[in-house]
Amino acid sequence: MNANRNQVRTYSPQDLVHALSPYVNTEVRNDKKFQTIGDFILFDGFDDFCPIELSGLVWSYAKYGFKHPSLFNGVANYIVANNQRLDDFETRHLSVLVWAFAKADRRNRALFEVVATNICQRLSLERFSPQSLSNILWAYSTNSYF
Repeated sequence: MNANRNQVRTYSPQDLVHALSPYVNTEVRNDKKFQTIGDFILFDGFDDFCPIELSGLVWSYAKYGFKHPSLFNGVANYIVANNQRLDDFETRHLSVLVWAFAKADRRNRALFEVVATNICQRLSLERFSPQSLSNILWAYSTNSYF
């Protein structure tokens, strides 16, 4: 794992997320890559990830169908602990974030609560596209939040 970790360390968060994307919409499986990247990110932390990268990361894992509970818990804990960063999320990235948690069947009440609070504090739901609102409502109902 150390050789893999040293190799992965040379990549930016954006590079790591993009390394997963070729596998998301294909039948080709590379579980080892998803495991290695997820483990490295957990080891290295989320501080260098911007909102689009955080939402893209969990989206990739959810869409691919790779179960990495520790990674999802790590992202949730990071966002809850740094919830002021939610203001940096564009509305579509918030919707992708909660969609991915619901799709991956990762129930994290604390994450869903801080996201719901953030959504309510935004000036208007008009800032959300119909697709984003649909994703959010689906995620919250699937996650048994209501």
